[in-house]
Amino acid sequence: MREQEVSVDASVSLHTIHAILQRTFGHVTLEGAPGQLSVLERITVTLDEAARRALVRCSDESPIVGVIFDSVLLCLVSLQSGGTAGPGGGAAANENTAVSLFREQFGTDFKSEHHSRGVVSVGKTVARVDFEQMRVTDCNSVPLRGRVESLLAIGNELNAPLC
Repeated sequence: MREQEVSVDASVSLHTIHAILQRTFGHVTLEGAPGQLSVLERITVTLDEAARRALVRCSDESPIVGVIFDSVLLCLVSLQSGGTAGPGGGAAANENTAVSLFREQFGTDFKSEHHSRGVVSVGKTVARVDFEQMRVTDCNSVPLRGRVESLLAIGNELNAPLC
């Protein structure tokens, strides 16, 4: 059995870790225990937000699972160091890329709220965007919603892994 504990930044939530690992490995599920994720049904990540620690466990000793275990650790260490995680940069890179795209596309009609939300106001039409989840949360115009969703898709595409 392999086990490794990693420090995580206080601002990193279970949702963020889930999103990054899901994007990187494809099959990540929330387990029954609070703060616990399963990666490819072989590796368990337990987040203790109060202690700002993540415990990564793996009982499978195969070389392939060992590589995945190391990759999960790399993703978590990247979050700890304030970098982005996973191939293509992870959630933080998606947010930064999308915000840049929105600023370029909408100029002064785009306002960034907090670090992960934004608002596009074109005339009387308004779209609210959640960059952490990369989705439109509210929009009163179908054409504007389509344009905003297209930019979110482009942001995801720009950060997609090459393989």
